[in-house]
Amino acid sequence: MSYSLNIKPRIKKIYPFYQLSDELFRIGAQVGITFDIKDPHNHMWTLVNSMDGTKTINEVISFITSRFPEVTKADVLNAIHQLNEMGSLESSEESQYENEDLNINRYIGNVNYYSHYTKLGSDKSTVQDTLKKSKVTLLGLGGGGTNVLMMLSGLGIGNIKALDYD
Repeated sequence: MSYSLNIKPRIKKIYPFYQLSDELFRIGAQVGITFDIKDPHNHMWTLVNSMDGTKTINEVISFITSRFPEVTKADVLNAIHQLNEMGSLESSEESQYENEDLNINRYIGNVNYYSHYTKLGSDKSTVQDTLKKSKVTLLGLGGGGTNVLMMLSGLGIGNIKALDYD
């Protein structure tokens, strides 16, 4: 485990979670990143719903173990670890890209995409921050070069030098 018990976890905003039946629920809605979880006693469903970003992991553990006395702290930690390994969890701390400043907020789609590859305890905006600090030189602004320039700009590359012979 490489995260603090004081983190406030939640299922990633980009993943819906919903019940399929009394004993089965799903996290996600895309091929390859969707998980069906069989849960006959509603332990996991309650856990997932309790991780709404308002409680620390310690508070989630207390909530679940008080609601289900047969569930231990180790059981809850193991379930959280498994959800994290599946790539379903993130910290509820908002990214700097989730504010109203349109110069930063315009990259939230990128940040959400990159969050597919992060786990609990890591900053989902790290890749976008790296792009923001990057420098790229583009040689040639012909038909392909202008399209590449627009894409690099849309990605949020911080410094682009574009050179063309004419």
